[in-house]
Amino acid sequence: MGTSPEITANTFQAVMAAVYLGKRRPATLASDWPPAWRPVWQMIAPGRARDLDDTTRLQRAANKLRLDIAYEVESSGPNHQAVFVATAILTSSLLRDTVRVTGEATSGKTAARHKASRRMLDILASSGGEIPDDSHAVKRLVLAQQASILASDNPPIAAWTASRQFGLHLIQSPDELLAWAGQVDQHLQGQSSPQLVAGLTNAFRRARRLADTREPAIDAELLETLNAIAAVGEPAGLDRTITDRIVRLCQLFRCMGADEPDTDLAQLAREWDTLHRGRLTLNGPTPATMLTARERAVLDAAANTMVRSGGLATARVVDEHPLRVHFTGTTEPDVAHAYALWSAVTWSAVMRPVPGGVEVEIARPTIQLNDGPVSRAAFAALHHRPDPFRRRVADVLHDIKNHASASRQAASAVAATPADHHEQQADAYRHLERMQRLALSLTAVTSVPDVAARSEVDLGPFIRQYARDLLTRLPNRVGLDTPATDAAARAAIDERSLGLILDNLTANAVEAIARGGRIRMDWAVDEESAIIEVADDGPGIGADVVAALDSGARIRTTKQGGSGVGLLSVQSLLQRVGGQLACIPSPAGTKWHVRLPLTAATEETDE
Repeated sequence: MGTSPEITANTFQAVMAAVYLGKRRPATLASDWPPAWRPVWQMIAPGRARDLDDTTRLQRAANKLRLDIAYEVESSGPNHQAVFVATAILTSSLLRDTVRVTGEATSGKTAARHKASRRMLDILASSGGEIPDDSHAVKRLVLAQQASILASDNPPIAAWTASRQFGLHLIQSPDELLAWAGQVDQHLQGQSSPQLVAGLTNAFRRARRLADTREPAIDAELLETLNAIAAVGEPAGLDRTITDRIVRLCQLFRCMGADEPDTDLAQLAREWDTLHRGRLTLNGPTPATMLTARERAVLDAAANTMVRSGGLATARVVDEHPLRVHFTGTTEPDVAHAYALWSAVTWSAVMRPVPGGVEVEIARPTIQLNDGPVSRAAFAALHHRPDPFRRRVADVLHDIKNHASASRQAASAVAATPADHHEQQADAYRHLERMQRLALSLTAVTSVPDVAARSEVDLGPFIRQYARDLLTRLPNRVGLDTPATDAAARAAIDERSLGLILDNLTANAVEAIARGGRIRMDWAVDEESAIIEVADDGPGIGADVVAALDSGARIRTTKQGGSGVGLLSVQSLLQRVGGQLACIPSPAGTKWHVRLPLTAATEETDE
C-alpha cells in the first residue's frame, strides 16, 4: 500500500492488540490464526522467545519505577552517511527531577536510541559501588525514586524482591544488606525524613516476612496439635503429651508476640538456677551481654530441652563475639523438634545440635551511628517487632491449657459419693468442650502453605466459585452481589489461605447484617496487584477495632465463643505473601480491601 515498514508494523501491532483484548486475553492466538497468514505467524512467532531490544527493556524498567522516558536524536553529516546520536531522558514527576544520558554515535535513529538505552540500562544495573562520575545523577534519581515508592502506602514488595530491586533480596543476609544500604546512602547524599525512614523500614520488614520460609513449621506444629485436641473423645484422652505440646506452643507464640525488655545474661543464669533447681548449671565466666526477649527465649528453649532430656545439664559460654553458649548433659537430647520450631523466632540466634547437647549462637549486625536513612531503615527491619497475631494465639493457647488442666483434674479427682463423681465428670466434659471450641476457632484461621501445590490462584474462577458456595451458606435475609469483572489475573497466594481470608471477612459481614442486608464482593487489577473488596451495608465496624488492627493491639471479639484472632490472622496471612489488608472509609457499612501481589505469569501476560 506504499506505507513505510514502521507504519505497517505499528498498524499490525494495533490490530493484533485489539484482537487479543477482544478475545479477553487468551493464552495464545495461534488456534484462531487465519491459515492464509501462517507465513506471517512463522515470522512473528518462530517458536522461541525473541530477545527484547534495549529500548523496550528500558521502557519496561522505567514503567515499573514510575519514570517517564523520552529521547532526543541529533544527526550530522550528509543524508546518505548521516550519523545519529540519541539522548535518553528519565523524568520523575514524583521527585520533579530529570536526568539525561547520551549514547554512542551510530547510523540510524533506532540504533541510536538503542545505544542510549543500553548505556542507561548499564547504569541502572550497576551496584552501589563504583560507577562513572557522569552517571551519579542517574543513580541518585533512580535510587531516590525507588526509596520514595517503597515509602508510599502500597509498594509492590513481592515484585521488587523477585526482580532484586532496592536491596530487598538481601534481607536474608543482614551484613550484605547493611553494606549495600551504606553505599546507597552515599548516593542519596543525606536525603532523609522521618517518613522516609519509617516507610523504608516497613518495606524491608515486609520483604523479610515474605522471604521467611521457617514460620510454616510453627503453624504446622500448631495445626497438628489442634487436630490432636479435636480428636480427643473423652477427658481421659488428654494425656501429658498433648498438654506439654500446648505449653511449648504457648511459650513459643508468647515469645513472638511479646514486647519485653532486654535481659542480662548473668541475670538469666540466676533465673535458670532458681527455675531448674540445680539441674542446670552455668559454668565458667559470664560476659556482660544484653539479650533481646527473643534471644533469651531461644536460650531458654535450649536449656529446657537439656533439662527435659533427664539428668543434670551444664551451660558454658565458649565465645563472646559472636556469643556462643554450649549446653551439654548426661543424656543425649532430641533437639530436632526444638530446632525446627525455635529457628524461626529470631534471625540473630541460631540453635544447632552438637555432640552431647545443643549450642546457641547469637550474632547481630552492626551499624554506624551516623549512617543515612536506608541504613537506619534496614537495621530497624532486622530487629523483630511484636507479632499481634502470635500474641493473641498465645492467649488462646493459655486458655486451652487451663481448660485441659481443669478437665484432667476433674476427671481424675476422687469423689466422695456417686453424685459427686457424676458432677466431676460433667465438669470435665464441659472443660473439654470449651477447650475444643477454642481449638476449632484457631484451626479455622490457621493456614499451612502446601509447598508441593501451586502457590497461585486464578482469581476469576476462584472468586466466582467462592461466591456460588457462599450463596448456599448465607441466611435468607442476607443477599450477595457478585463481581461482574472478567479480567484475567493470577494472585501469588494458595487457595486455602485465600479461602480462609474471605471466610473471615464474609463471616464478619454476615454477623453485622444478621437481621438483613447485602454483602458485596468485587475485585480489580492494576499494574502491580489485585484488590478484592468485601463490603456490607451493616452498622459499620468500630473505630477501636480498626485502630487495634493498625496498632497491633488486642482486638475485641463480638462473637459468641470467638477468639478475637480472625482479623489478625487475615493480616498475618497477607503479610506472608506480601499482601495487605485495609479498612476503606465508607458512608455506610464496612468495606475491606484485600491487596494481593500478582504472579510473574500475570505480569508477563499484561505486558
